[in-house]
Amino acid sequence: MIVWPAMLVGVLVYVLAALLVFLGIWQIVSLVKISIPVMPWWLYVLPALSLGAGIALLVTPLRTIEELFTLVSGIAMVCVGANGVFMAVTSYTARREHLRAIDNTDNNRPENY
Repeated sequence: MIVWPAMLVGVLVYVLAALLVFLGIWQIVSLVKISIPVMPWWLYVLPALSLGAGIALLVTPLRTIEELFTLVSGIAMVCVGANGVFMAVTSYTARREHLRAIDNTDNNRPENY
């Protein structure tokens, strides 16, 4: 890494860009799959941005991206992680409210139902 950093940047750009594209697609698919209680629209913004950042890293020439690689990939990875936390908290809260609503409807039924 110290002796030949250009080669390492060349490899890491494509690996991390492909990872960003994969994680963006995975989070969008996960949001669509778990949206039984409807997930808020703002949870789709960060996966779309990470997908866009991954595609931008893949199509930008390597010489141009050497200065921005660390900044763009670092910010995008933090956004992917933060959105994963937001997804988990929102789905847990929505699922808990959904189950509470089901329990309330079960308690309102007559005994001979």
